[in-house]
Amino acid sequence: MSFSRRPAVAAIRDARITWLAAGALAAGIALSSGVAHAATTATTVNVTATVNSVCVMQAASTPVAFATIPAFLASTQSATGNVTLVCNKGATVTLAVGNGNNFGLGQSGTLRAMLSGTADYISYHIYQPTGGTFSSCAGASTEWTSALNVASLWSSSGGQNTISLCGVVDAAPASGYAVGASYLDVVTVTATYP
Repeated sequence: MSFSRRPAVAAIRDARITWLAAGALAAGIALSSGVAHAATTATTVNVTATVNSVCVMQAASTPVAFATIPAFLASTQSATGNVTLVCNKGATVTLAVGNGNNFGLGQSGTLRAMLSGTADYISYHIYQPTGGTFSSCAGASTEWTSALNVASLWSSSGGQNTISLCGVVDAAPASGYAVGASYLDVVTVTATYP
């Protein structure tokens, strides 16, 4: 009876393969049951915006109404008008008053003037208001001929503010003011907010 070595070698080889496969399987199970560690990376993103100065002139304004002026007015006569402006907080605002329709045609060649009919004029001043709120005419004496910076009204909060226009008519000339029931001038008040 002869014995072959081939089956014994094959058996050993098969045992080794089985052992290697079992070891690999065990290692795989051990690795897969471990805690996974994810990698991360991060950055920051700025979120930005810009808000510009914005103002809206309210339609309702108060006219500078001198009412009845005596023909031989002996001293000045005052009247106060106003405009109302709504701006956002921090708005940079200037306010200008135009020269009206009859500048220089009255008793003074350097003042605005009201007209009655076709040829009768009364010169008048519009002075800049006084005080931090730009709403008082007490002591006003600066002609409003250039833009007035009123930005301080909106430095701490936005909203509505009323600004006065301080009107003054000087004493009448020696010949008096002409009769007129409807002396009128129209000035444009312009807010600029860059």
